[in-house]
Amino acid sequence: TLRFVQKGKGVTSITGEKLSEPQVLDAVAAVSGRFGVRAPFFLMLADQVTAGYTLYLEGSAASDEEPPHGLADALDAHLRGLNVEYDGKRASGRLSPTRVLWLRPGAGEAYRETMVANGQRDAQFKAQHLQFAHECTFDVVAWTRAATC
Repeated sequence: TLRFVQKGKGVTSITGEKLSEPQVLDAVAAVSGRFGVRAPFFLMLADQVTAGYTLYLEGSAASDEEPPHGLADALDAHLRGLNVEYDGKRASGRLSPTRVLWLRPGAGEAYRETMVANGQRDAQFKAQHLQFAHECTFDVVAWTRAATC
């Protein structure tokens, strides 16, 4: 018996780490809960040029101006605990530390509108939370706030 867990999308690999969307969903849920961040929308983009991942997060916390200090390190540590290959590539320095950039309010809705305008059916919309930066058709930079962690 064959069981298909997911389609071809939702898995990235820059240096052989094979990060999956379920791992990212798990890490974001665990870390955002620990830091008291509500994360209604986020994208994790794999950037082959910088050999690293960036989490773009539309969330709310005590300070809406920037993500809580330590959030990126905690996210990175959680991913390292979930994925032995990710951990190995981070330990060897082949993979850069994960960054977190805060998105302005409304980014999630703008993402949805962009995907629907590009042909995704509105009634069947599902955000692809993990993807390669060069394949992302949403202008995430236009929605990014200046603060990083």
